[in-house]
Amino acid sequence: MKNVVLIDFTNESFHALEYAIDFTKATGGDLELFNVASPEDYNDKLKQLQLLKEAKDSDDFKLIITEKIGTLDEDVPEYINQNKDKIGFVFCGTHNKRWIETIIKSRALKLLHDTHAHFIFIPQTLKHFRPIKHVVTTISNDPQTLQKIRVLRFLGHALEFKLTFCTYNTNDPQEKAQLNQRIDMAKDILKGMKNIDIHVEYIADKPNDVLEKFEDYARTHKADLVAFIHRSDPGMFSGHLTRFVEAIIRNEHEMPVIAVQDIPTVLLDNFRAIAV
Repeated sequence: MKNVVLIDFTNESFHALEYAIDFTKATGGDLELFNVASPEDYNDKLKQLQLLKEAKDSDDFKLIITEKIGTLDEDVPEYINQNKDKIGFVFCGTHNKRWIETIIKSRALKLLHDTHAHFIFIPQTLKHFRPIKHVVTTISNDPQTLQKIRVLRFLGHALEFKLTFCTYNTNDPQEKAQLNQRIDMAKDILKGMKNIDIHVEYIADKPNDVLEKFEDYARTHKADLVAFIHRSDPGMFSGHLTRFVEAIIRNEHEMPVIAVQDIPTVLLDNFRAIAV
């Protein structure tokens, strides 16, 4: 299994690289530096990638470099999708949302929609890897909420951490029963994972309010990593959810964010089974 870090030679992508190196060392696998250049810049960018590789290589950890000619919006999804059976996570640095991105879909959201991979977004405030001791995620009645848990189970094979499920109270008996069932199913997925200490926190009274309070809860309780499930189904990516995703992946609190796609986790499951 390999992870991929997107490099465009900005400070944000260098921060993502630093995080990706230590994350990959901690969890296993290889790390690939990926850049897309114009035909005119190809040779120059390739030399920069090679220099970056030489600076970051060590005796026990070697980087892979891949340079493509094209455009970021088209060639990153194409490359990742063609190699999706080999890729675990894609690391991407984020910046503060620019004015133009209030009018059109941001590049980060476009990558999420077009690319079949689990992303780890590194906000520009985070410059170095921080040991993962507390992971925070949400639990809802949506069956696909459990996809996050399967990915976090992978991390539990290599890391020891507290995992907090943020959810909501409800007075509706049927809804409450369904929600409790989801929580129990999540715990069942993690059954036997001695490295993961599970906690449940009811932080709101409505599902949408969980999203409103999620970032503040994660910040206040010093989360080292947060996770959400990305839904790209037609009609599912509402304005409310879009605002949540934009805010959390660009958070100002040095919290890296896993955006889990609704794709099979066989690669992660098999990699850990073989590696351990």
